[in-house]
Amino acid sequence: MLHPATDAGFGFDAEVLLRARRLGWRVAEVGVVWRHAENSRVSPIRDSLGTLVDLVRLRLASRLTRLSRRCHLGAPSPGPETPRGVAQRTTGGGC
Repeated sequence: MLHPATDAGFGFDAEVLLRARRLGWRVAEVGVVWRHAENSRVSPIRDSLGTLVDLVRLRLASRLTRLSRRCHLGAPSPGPETPRGVAQRTTGGGC
Protein backbone atom coordinates (compact mmCIF):
# COMPACT_ATOMS: atom_id res chain seq x y z
CA MET A 1 0.00 0.00 0.00
CA LEU A 2 2.81 2.42 0.77
CA HIS A 3 4.76 1.79 -2.41
CA PRO A 4 5.24 4.13 -4.14
CA ALA A 5 4.10 6.93 -1.85
CA THR A 6 4.32 10.16 -3.81
CA ASP A 7 4.46 12.57 -0.90
CA ALA A 8 7.17 12.67 1.75
CA GLY A 9 5.83 15.77 3.52
CA PHE A 10 2.80 16.39 5.69
CA GLY A 11 0.56 15.26 2.82
CA PHE A 12 1.85 11.72 3.35
CA ASP A 13 -0.78 11.08 6.03
CA ALA A 14 -3.62 12.11 3.73
CA GLU A 15 -2.25 9.94 0.92
CA VAL A 16 -2.07 6.89 3.18
CA LEU A 17 -5.64 7.49 4.39
CA LEU A 18 -6.88 7.86 0.80
CA ARG A 19 -5.18 4.62 -0.24
CA ALA A 20 -6.58 2.78 2.78
CA ARG A 21 -10.07 4.01 1.93
CA ARG A 22 -9.74 2.82 -1.67
CA LEU A 23 -8.66 -0.61 -0.45
CA GLY A 24 -11.67 -0.78 1.86
CA TRP A 25 -9.57 -0.79 5.02
CA ARG A 26 -11.00 0.52 8.26
CA VAL A 27 -9.19 3.43 9.86
CA ALA A 28 -9.22 4.13 13.59
CA GLU A 29 -8.10 7.24 15.45
CA VAL A 30 -5.46 6.63 18.07
CA GLY A 31 -4.54 9.21 20.68
CA VAL A 32 -0.94 10.34 21.02
CA VAL A 33 1.01 12.20 23.67
CA TRP A 34 2.23 15.52 22.26
CA ARG A 35 5.54 16.88 23.40
CA HIS A 36 6.54 20.37 22.35
CA ALA A 37 10.11 20.74 21.18
CA GLU A 38 11.61 24.22 21.32
CA ASN A 39 14.03 23.42 18.50
CA SER A 40 11.25 22.30 16.14
CA ARG A 41 11.66 23.47 12.56
CA VAL A 42 7.94 23.41 11.73
CA SER A 43 6.77 26.75 10.40
CA PRO A 44 3.00 27.20 10.82
CA ILE A 45 2.61 29.40 7.73
CA ARG A 46 5.11 27.75 5.37
CA ASP A 47 4.19 24.19 6.31
CA SER A 48 0.43 24.90 6.21
CA LEU A 49 0.77 26.26 2.66
CA GLY A 50 2.94 23.30 1.68
CA THR A 51 0.37 20.90 3.08
CA LEU A 52 -2.41 22.69 1.21
CA VAL A 53 -0.46 22.32 -2.04
CA ASP A 54 0.12 18.61 -1.24
CA LEU A 55 -3.61 18.07 -0.62
CA VAL A 56 -4.63 19.83 -3.84
CA ARG A 57 -2.07 17.78 -5.79
CA LEU A 58 -3.36 14.58 -4.16
CA ARG A 59 -6.97 15.50 -4.95
CA LEU A 60 -6.17 16.19 -8.62
CA ALA A 61 -4.15 12.99 -8.95
CA SER A 62 -7.00 11.04 -7.35
CA ARG A 63 -9.55 12.47 -9.79
CA LEU A 64 -7.29 11.85 -12.79
CA THR A 65 -6.71 8.26 -11.66
CA ARG A 66 -10.45 7.65 -11.28
CA LEU A 67 -11.17 9.22 -14.67
CA SER A 68 -8.42 7.17 -16.29
CA ARG A 69 -9.76 3.93 -14.78
CA ARG A 70 -13.31 4.77 -15.78
CA CYS A 71 -12.28 5.56 -19.35
CA HIS A 72 -10.16 2.44 -19.57
CA LEU A 73 -12.90 0.20 -18.19
CA GLY A 74 -15.64 1.89 -20.22
CA ALA A 75 -13.84 1.70 -23.56
CA PRO A 76 -15.24 -0.90 -25.94
CA SER A 77 -12.97 -3.75 -26.87
CA PRO A 78 -12.70 -4.73 -30.52
CA GLY A 79 -14.93 -7.69 -31.24
CA PRO A 80 -17.49 -8.90 -33.78
CA GLU A 81 -19.84 -6.00 -33.04
CA THR A 82 -17.01 -3.41 -32.90
CA PRO A 83 -14.71 -3.87 -35.90
CA ARG A 84 -11.10 -2.82 -35.41
CA GLY A 85 -10.53 0.77 -36.50
CA VAL A 86 -14.18 1.82 -36.09
CA ALA A 87 -14.62 4.61 -33.56
CA GLN A 88 -17.44 4.07 -31.12
CA ARG A 89 -18.87 6.47 -28.58
CA THR A 90 -18.33 5.53 -24.95
CA THR A 91 -20.27 6.61 -21.91
CA GLY A 92 -18.68 7.61 -18.66
CA GLY A 93 -17.78 11.23 -18.43
CA GLY A 94 -15.93 12.70 -21.34
CA CYS A 95 -13.48 9.97 -22.22
